[in-house]
Amino acid sequence: MGTDKHNLLFSRIIDQALPGLSNKLSAGKTEKSVITRLEEGTEGLMADYPGLGYPDAEMLHNRLAVAIHAVARKQRESRQLNVLRSPREEKGLKALTRQLTYEDQFSPNWAGNTLPDAIDSGHGAVAYLYDLLAFVKKEIEPKGDSDKAITLKQRRPDIYNILLNEENVNGNISKIQIINEIISTAISQQENSEDPEKLMLNVRYPYRFPFENYMNQIYAVLDEYDLSIGDIKRHCDPQAPYFTQPGLHGTNSDSALWLDSHLGPGLREILLAVPQVKNSQAEDNTPYFKQNFGVEQFTDLLNSTVFCQQLKLERSDLERLFSCGEYVPHLSVNVDPKTITGYTTEQGGEVSPAVYGSVFINNNVSPAIKIDSDTSDNHAFENMDESRCERIERFLRLSRALNLPYNELDTLLISVIRAENNQVDQGLTITGNTLRAIGLFVKLNRKLKCTVSQFSVLYDGITIYSQGKNISDFDRLFNNDDRFNYRFVLDDKKMEERDINRICSVFGINYDTFSYLALLTREVLGLEVLTRSRNVISAIYRPVVLADLLKIKPLELLALLKSMNPDAQFDRLFTGIPENRVYRVFEQADITSAISALVSIQAWRTENKLSVAQIFNWITPAIVDDQEDNTERELFRQIKQNIKSTLFSNEVLYLAGAPKDINWVSVLHVLVSEQGILKDTDDGLDWESYKPYALDIITQSVKKELTDISSEEQGNIINTILSVLLEKRSTQWKNVSGLLEGYLGNKTDSIIPALYWCGSNTGEFLKNILDIPDDNMLSADGDNIMKLLSSLRRYSEIIAHFRLEPAMMSQLLSHDNNQRWYELKTEKPDLQLLYRLSVYRGLIDDGKQPAEKLLNYLSLINSLPIDSRSDKIRLYRDQALNKLSLFMGWSINELLTAAQYVAPENAIIRTLPQILLVKQIHSVCLKTGMSARSVISLFNLNEDSKSSLYQSVADQVMESLAPQDVSLYSNDESSQGDLTVSVSAGKTTLLVYSENQKEEQTAEDETLLTITLQTLESTPLEGIPVLWEKISEQGELSGTESTTDKSGRASMTLKAGLQQGVALIKAHYGVKNIPLPLIRIDCDISTLGATGNETVPKNPVDIPADGKTQVEITTFFRDSYDNPGIDKNIRWETTGGRFIYKDGITDDHGTCHAILVSDEPADITVRAFYEDIPEEYTEADISFISA
Repeated sequence: MGTDKHNLLFSRIIDQALPGLSNKLSAGKTEKSVITRLEEGTEGLMADYPGLGYPDAEMLHNRLAVAIHAVARKQRESRQLNVLRSPREEKGLKALTRQLTYEDQFSPNWAGNTLPDAIDSGHGAVAYLYDLLAFVKKEIEPKGDSDKAITLKQRRPDIYNILLNEENVNGNISKIQIINEIISTAISQQENSEDPEKLMLNVRYPYRFPFENYMNQIYAVLDEYDLSIGDIKRHCDPQAPYFTQPGLHGTNSDSALWLDSHLGPGLREILLAVPQVKNSQAEDNTPYFKQNFGVEQFTDLLNSTVFCQQLKLERSDLERLFSCGEYVPHLSVNVDPKTITGYTTEQGGEVSPAVYGSVFINNNVSPAIKIDSDTSDNHAFENMDESRCERIERFLRLSRALNLPYNELDTLLISVIRAENNQVDQGLTITGNTLRAIGLFVKLNRKLKCTVSQFSVLYDGITIYSQGKNISDFDRLFNNDDRFNYRFVLDDKKMEERDINRICSVFGINYDTFSYLALLTREVLGLEVLTRSRNVISAIYRPVVLADLLKIKPLELLALLKSMNPDAQFDRLFTGIPENRVYRVFEQADITSAISALVSIQAWRTENKLSVAQIFNWITPAIVDDQEDNTERELFRQIKQNIKSTLFSNEVLYLAGAPKDINWVSVLHVLVSEQGILKDTDDGLDWESYKPYALDIITQSVKKELTDISSEEQGNIINTILSVLLEKRSTQWKNVSGLLEGYLGNKTDSIIPALYWCGSNTGEFLKNILDIPDDNMLSADGDNIMKLLSSLRRYSEIIAHFRLEPAMMSQLLSHDNNQRWYELKTEKPDLQLLYRLSVYRGLIDDGKQPAEKLLNYLSLINSLPIDSRSDKIRLYRDQALNKLSLFMGWSINELLTAAQYVAPENAIIRTLPQILLVKQIHSVCLKTGMSARSVISLFNLNEDSKSSLYQSVADQVMESLAPQDVSLYSNDESSQGDLTVSVSAGKTTLLVYSENQKEEQTAEDETLLTITLQTLESTPLEGIPVLWEKISEQGELSGTESTTDKSGRASMTLKAGLQQGVALIKAHYGVKNIPLPLIRIDCDISTLGATGNETVPKNPVDIPADGKTQVEITTFFRDSYDNPGIDKNIRWETTGGRFIYKDGITDDHGTCHAILVSDEPADITVRAFYEDIPEEYTEADISFISA
């Protein structure tokens, strides 16, 4: 359609949509077609016709859309109606002449008679599809090269197989479903029918391949919670966090940084592979270029047009890649060229891309790759060779993976590799160490928004080059502020005072901070004076940059480094020449480990609300001022004054009732000092253990000193002395803790544990105070007290901050318990101790039960003997998991998975560090919703893991997102999943064994008690020791221990014994116990009967019948062995009178009592019998007479 026709059509549309408007419009452009105007939208119409308002433009645009659709449909219908029908297949005479038909006579419009939404409609979707297919086949495909063109039927054969029915034509189908069907059809045409994911892993071109879908699956979950695989590895590593390690690294620390990069194993393999091509004509590099560039040979890439087409690069991308055109690099005008080795260009002049901008792809070798456009129209590359093509390939893959511009990626790579090669630019090769540092950058960028410019300062230094019209980082910092009236130039000359002021202003630090950083820089770089050089400025700037990222001050950053290892001098890593090197054995750190440790410690510090000053003061030895002030003097005076009333003395004991002829203070010298101060034991924090310890010593002393009095009197004196001693001990504790609370400003319950932590105790502290002369506080003892107070302040602050319970401190400070249960170094605080205490606090706060449950668990599980018997270990394991599950609120199945990882030898968690590691795994599971198995599988990934392992882990991660069955957890211990335990008894009633039976040599009655132990899967547990305990006095056990057999049964015989009653027996297995059925030990009921009676008065004759005079009757019940019938129901009967009292049950002697009175004179008979045997009775005759 010509321009005139388009303009005419457009004018007609305007007249129909907006009558009279065409005369008022002045078109800026009249050569556009109607279709072009429709595509440009309302904005295009308003731009072409300045007088057109938005409402009119929108109305006109809608009208254009209707007109275009009508014209398109008309043309489509015209093409369909012009198709000639196939000739009729007629035979005989009908084939010789044309017959009249209805269509010939009337020419009906069949298409116009169909419904608009019918499949056979001429305006429907089917007609449109058919028209498009016909148009492509007849108009487009014939114009292509028959040898090279790919037809639509070859490209999309699935279109021609679509079934045209109502469901496919009118149904709603998502785009995802359509795409999946297209991809499925393409995959099904593969001849080798290989797994599609494996195919996509093996493809190298284009660079969006290899496609590692498992990485997408894993990070679809982790990205939701701002986590990486490296974070998972650090959460689950027993050696983490690495700032607690002497060298700031552990076995898995480097792997964690590798995995922070988000690079899959396929891409890592490409980046780390040895060079695949060589610059030699003898080498056949065709397979490499075909696989990685999609061309037959290297020379094809020398054409810049082909190069851009193959790598999907725009012109601007090419200039960025090779640092040419608008991105030519140049040196800062404020840098003296003489200070740069090998630099020959004038100040501020252009430099080679091999020096800055495209250093990696040129391997820092000049001349650099450039484009020569002078010879012909086809722009060709100069200085391009095969090895540089391979570097370009790896560079582009990494740029795509990290989503970094080419100039920033080059800066990142070169700064890291220079730190790896001691600042030498030769051999710029990507190594595993390079990817380790890149992983750190990805981590810092994700968590702290760290830029490439900031990161390059940490590994190399401030950039003095720039590209195009941009200015260098050095000039941006130092020469981009109008407030300064001179330029700061790097010329290696001595730094002046104004330069120092400039640095402080630019870096945002004060003079004190600069002085300390300058001192370190001079020491590390070996300088006598500071110079205006890139190395010096960068060394001072590194702590400032990292501190700014971490939101702390530079000196605080250096304090944190010192707290990690006071002797390691980690601060020298930042103020010297950066080193990027992996250490595994030596307790030495590089810049990568140091930065990672600082990020971790800052996150931990913030989470636990700890200041840098607190951490530094707790860990580094305190400087004690030997000149105490009035505060300490007043403290000592008050302690001396108040302690007098709390001393343990003979006078106090005499007043309490102890014998006065004995010097009890001297006798009890083990417990009391001569001054009357109570001595503490190693376990003095445990009040319950101190009491029996003191009682034993007092008992021995009293019995030794008082041999001529009765044992009862000895007991009274022992109790008196013990009572006074415990009271005085409590008073002394309260006195010390109360005064020290006011001095230290901490809570009272943290004072005494802190004293023990310092290696002292209440008794020793009071003794030292009393030994200090009043007139010479600065004696040697006074100096020791000052050191003790300094340590006491530190330890009490730690206890108060982490809210450590006294019971926990008692266990922690016990040498044996600490070695076996806690595995913490308490001699002096370090970061590992503080970190584990913080995790312990979180464990207790998040626990479903009180802290005592956990402490009891540690005590119980470590008291059990763990041997090599599998069933025995399984029993302990299942019961330990049961208790931990109740405490943590985690299902046993998940907890078992974590326990198998933490304690692989038997899955029995016995120490606090193991519990804390399980807590870390549980936290990740709660945060992400993943199972423990998935989290541990992610931890097991490392830099050498194959793609198949990643795929397996990804499948586990996706499966774990399904709803988990947590039915095995309940906060009720009775419903918590455990072993299947059953108990039984052969019989529940035994005949008591009497003296008569012994004389007759009758066998003692007994029963067999049985406990059966099985796992949750009903598997019998063999070889499990069961301890039997008799709780009651009744019954006699034949032994105290037995072992389960192959059926999981353990038995013990219970004999009747000499005492009637109920025998209570418990069976202890592992860490739990279960009561047995109650066994009643009784007389022989079958022969029980009344054996006689007694009355009071003894001869009840002529008893006044006044309703007041009483006759007491006592009846005796015995069996045939003369055993008393205890707790038996007795019935009383009388022929007259009335009972004012009668027992219905026999007492422990087998007797029963009744009291009878009478209101009328009569001779009566009283009968008593056991209700189950009425024929065995006894009678008493009583005669009442008139009063």
